[in-house]
Order: sequence, then C-alpha cells, then structure tokens
Amino acid sequence: MSKTGREDLPGADLLFGSHGKQTEDKPSVEEPEERGIRSGSNFKIAKLEETDPVKFTFYFNPQILEDLEVAKFRLRMERRLKISKSDIVNAALSYCMKDLTFLERLVSGKLD
Repeated sequence: MSKTGREDLPGADLLFGSHGKQTEDKPSVEEPEERGIRSGSNFKIAKLEETDPVKFTFYFNPQILEDLEVAKFRLRMERRLKISKSDIVNAALSYCMKDLTFLERLVSGKLD
C-alpha cells in the first residue's frame, strides 16, 4: 500500500489525478473498454441505474411532516420495521399513482 493509500483504491486515478504511483507497464489512463463509457475529455461517466433514488425537493405542510415523523417512529417501534420517511413517501405515492381518478379526487378534496 502506498503512503496515503489513495493509489491502491479502485478509481483513485480518476479521483486524485495522475499523482498516484505509476509503473511503465500500467498507464495512468485506462483503455476505454475497461472504463465503460468514454467522454470527449477522457473521463468515466457513471450511468444511473433506474433503481437508484434521485434527490428532489418538495414543500410540505408542517402537520404532514409531523405525521410522517410519527408514522416512521411508530412503524419502527411497534412493528419493528426498518423504514425511512423516504420509504413511506415512495410507497404512498406509488399507491396513489396507480389510479389517476383516485388521485384527482384526493387532490381536489372530493374524496367520499
């Protein structure tokens, strides 16, 4: 291992540049086939998988946020579920998105 340990990590040359140790048989830039996607400036571009979460901002009523926090706490304490607020919101939105008529009635306040 090197003095700092950075050169031995996978992708260290991409993160820290060519400051890592180099040998004559190993160039600092990998071949495109080994790197995956190659851009014009010779950097690796990471593809986002469809299952990777994406950060997004929404504005919520403070009471809804309090209810969400209580729901997370109760599910963790009473049901012993390892769950996050994001899990709860994703599940609720997925459920609502299945029926646009229901979603329309829910949003417009015409739910019987």
